Amino acid sequence: MERGYGVDDESCVSILLIYNSRPPSTKTKQYIFRFGYGKHACPGRFYAVRKAKIIFGMLLMDYDIRWAGKGVVLKRPPSLSVNGQFAPNLEQSIQVRRKAQGRR
Repeated sequence: MERGYGVDDESCVSILLIYNSRPPSTKTKQYIFRFGYGKHACPGRFYAVRKAKIIFGMLLMDYDIRWAGKGVVLKRPPSLSVNGQFAPNLEQSIQVRRKAQGRR
């Protein structure tokens, strides 16, 4: 079998199946109510998802984000569990610092 770009065809198919297993964020279904459903679905949902991706990308590229605490916190703080529902730990804080211009 011919190899292209360092991977074989079988592994490419499995990678595509992994990445395509979740529906897109803008999809509307009877059980997905992010942006409404049917003819009442939000027409700006494509713009909203694109804008959120841009914002998160800029945060990851331009800022150092880490857990606040004494020393180095290597793992995620435990979540809050109430009646089987999980929520983030509201007692934990984070540190956000703008990266130096040369590090990007």
